[in-house]
Amino acid sequence: MPALEYRVDTLESLPGQSIVHTDTALRRLEREMRGFEDRTEKMLSEQNRRRGEMANKTGTLVEDMVAPNIPRTAAEVFGCREMDFFAVRVEKRDKKRNISREFDVIAVPCFHPMYLSESAVDFLFKEQGICHGDEW
Repeated sequence: MPALEYRVDTLESLPGQSIVHTDTALRRLEREMRGFEDRTEKMLSEQNRRRGEMANKTGTLVEDMVAPNIPRTAAEVFGCREMDFFAVRVEKRDKKRNISREFDVIAVPCFHPMYLSESAVDFLFKEQGICHGDEW
């Protein structure tokens, strides 16, 4: 009979041991998942930073190619040889509406309307109806 009692005691302790092992495994899994989430968040942050840097480099590359050609293009296409004002990378701010807009090149010849060059298209302004081309 003592052998039977031992087997029943052992049988009764198995669910408790199973619960302890399950809890331990779940805690370990939670720690691993937190670590994975932290690493993933850092990787995504780094990728976003790099993507932003690449976009900035691409933008300045385009600006650096476009800006020097504006006076030549104005001379060839519009017959304008002199500029009263020529500026690269100009930011215009409208404090009243709390918005700003950046222009790659602004060229104002002596007898023609102003020429603007914006190599990158900012869809935010157009999609949200914040600004139309003739407002600036």
